[in-house]
Amino acid sequence: MITYTKNEQKLFNLIAEESMNGGVVDITNFSHYELTTKQVRGVISSLVKKNKIWVDDDDSHESPVFWPEHSKYGCCFWCDEVREGEEEYILDSELREQA
Repeated sequence: MITYTKNEQKLFNLIAEESMNGGVVDITNFSHYELTTKQVRGVISSLVKKNKIWVDDDDSHESPVFWPEHSKYGCCFWCDEVREGEEEYILDSELREQA
């Protein structure tokens, strides 16, 4: 079973939620987490290695954007493919125990 740090949980969930709402996330969306840019890059790198997000550095965006990976649909714009109730968030252990 793959484990996730609190920062991985927070960042992934933000990316997934924003994708479900029809938006995209880039590095600037994490400024309120009190993490340095270096720390955010480390968390993003870790999520990429765990196949939870994909970094899109297509030059149509000012900075790379992050796409959440879905176990069924893969890397996609979630609001286009994933129906409400099919979202996959990373839950921390407290939330998992309550579910």
